[in-house]
Amino acid sequence: MSYDLVLPEVTHEQLDFRVRPQILCADGTTISVQASSGHYCTPRNGVGPYTTVEVGFPSAPWPEAAEYKFSGDADSDSVFGYVPVVLVEAYIAAHGGAVGIAPNEY
Repeated sequence: MSYDLVLPEVTHEQLDFRVRPQILCADGTTISVQASSGHYCTPRNGVGPYTTVEVGFPSAPWPEAAEYKFSGDADSDSVFGYVPVVLVEAYIAAHGGAVGIAPNEY
């Protein structure tokens, strides 16, 4: 899967800091996937290609990513740093694949 399919079109850009909308999966699950100079990703730039990304607020539990979570809060209230792209792609695939942008932003 191309990483461009995981990260929808950029909606806000300031220098090389980008904020992307949440991804909506086929089963209704949502997840924020971010990568730029201001996010916990590798490389930390606005260009990529990315091997790890920052993930926030997955609406369905994600025990496979527990080691990347920054807090002990519920997954849906947490940010995950430096998550391998392949793990993000597997989460999205497990929820039926990306079908669009989540209607309720942050």
